Amino acid sequence: MKEKVLVLSAVLSIGAFLPCCAQASHNWPHIRPFDHKYVFKTQEEMFLQFPILTVDGKTAYLVECASPFAKNPRANAYDFAWSGDFECRVAKPRAWTLPSSQLLAESTQVTKEWESRAVFYWNELTPDCRDFPDWGATRVFRLRNMRLTIRITNPQIVPPNGSHESLFEVLRGLDLEVSGRYDPTAKRLVAGLTNIGEPPLLDPNDPDGPRQCGAAPK
Repeated sequence: MKEKVLVLSAVLSIGAFLPCCAQASHNWPHIRPFDHKYVFKTQEEMFLQFPILTVDGKTAYLVECASPFAKNPRANAYDFAWSGDFECRVAKPRAWTLPSSQLLAESTQVTKEWESRAVFYWNELTPDCRDFPDWGATRVFRLRNMRLTIRITNPQIVPPNGSHESLFEVLRGLDLEVSGRYDPTAKRLVAGLTNIGEPPLLDPNDPDGPRQCGAAPK
């Protein structure tokens, strides 16, 4: 009988603890609104970094965007493996491991940096695909009491030149806007998945080729 009472007490204690922890996990900071604009004319200069601040001026998160070919030494300061032609990330301060180093991830179980809708490929930025929701030139992420919008304009896509230097389409430059707003309805730990599938490739056997965007799904 004594053992049953102890087990019941333990269960009740855990039950009381879980709602507390769940509530605490949603106690994310109220961020200051921000709007940042950048112009990149080469792959090598495609790197940016800035903090997301709380209303009282503390650093809540770190935002970074880069090309895998960026030359800025800060692009590799956290040993983050940049993917696609251009990628953005939101990280906890001083985070080294996933998903804390990439809160724009598809889930809390990701094991690769590219498992995120914040990875941009040239074939998602063509005139036919720029307006495709969730996967085109404008992408919105809602998490941790904030709404983050990343918008690429004026992408400079260069076709293959047939040389040993480039056999594929290359994203040589772009204009970028990154903005954030406090959103108390955004309750995910990480950005998560979208309900809209990524536009398929025109040729499934050519992963580096154009995509078939067509009309945007409703």
